[in-house]
Amino acid sequence: MRNVIEEILTVDQAGFCPGKLCSGKLLNLTQHIENAYQRKLITGVTFVDLTAAYDTIQHRLMIKVYDVTRDASLCRTIQSLLENRRSHMVLGNNKSRWFRQNNELPQGSVLAPSLFNMHSNDQPKPVGCEWFIYADDFASPFNAP
Repeated sequence: MRNVIEEILTVDQAGFCPGKLCSGKLLNLTQHIENAYQRKLITGVTFVDLTAAYDTIQHRLMIKVYDVTRDASLCRTIQSLLENRRSHMVLGNNKSRWFRQNNELPQGSVLAPSLFNMHSNDQPKPVGCEWFIYADDFASPFNAP
């Protein structure tokens, strides 16, 4: 599945992609700012940090998975891994009630990074802006004279 997803991912994404480093994206951003400085341009940058990014993914992500893979069997398998998950909290000798998890990707799962990349891949990109995406964070610089 990773090969299929990598084919559709924006080249701006470095997080969870083999052969691409998040530190490389940060170096690219630094170079972008330096190049603008040399041209006497002012660079503004918007930094976005998606806190608890995996926790916000809704399971209707399967629509995107099917659109990309066209594999109903794969979608059913992934859906079965995501649905009917339950958890509880333990603090000392106290244990909370069990609750269902209707959203979110399983933390630490092998599949979660690829599903997150697929989920976040089709964000609109403003004209004239560059994106430097690393995992669940991105920077979008813009230049002004």
